[in-house]
Amino acid sequence: MNIDSFSMSAPTSLSQPATAGSLDREVLAARLKSAGLRVTAPRIALLDALVRTNQPVTIDQLFAKAGSSTCDLVTIYRSVAAFEKAGVVYRSGYSERGAVLYSTAVGGVRRYPVLRKGSEVIEELDSESSAELQAAIDKIKQRLQARGYHGLQHIVEFFAVT
Repeated sequence: MNIDSFSMSAPTSLSQPATAGSLDREVLAARLKSAGLRVTAPRIALLDALVRTNQPVTIDQLFAKAGSSTCDLVTIYRSVAAFEKAGVVYRSGYSERGAVLYSTAVGGVRRYPVLRKGSEVIEELDSESSAELQAAIDKIKQRLQARGYHGLQHIVEFFAVT
């Protein structure tokens, strides 16, 4: 399946208005295509699972949301690695058990997780705090780039007890 047939199948008619999730999915699918990746049925299922998720997810959680009938675990690992290179997802932290958490890269605003210790609950830092934190990180990245570093990545996470 290519991006054109995918886009046409998204609910965009007057009788069925597009939802925020379908628009996010289309943005992410377009990003895959612009990175030279094929938009396959398993990748569409993963994009659907990602946009339905309102918090960072592990690969195992993504596998459960996408469904084992859609694709196998190896396909999810490979697809998420490709998504990360294409800028569709980013590593946003680690679960309490140490698994990498992934978030979608929609809207240009990076979200930072707040993990409740002893719980599966993952919240996100409020938008004002996220913007302040991102501004500080951007300054640090500029300083590091001026010193010759490149390919910079970061993970910031907060753990809390409620």
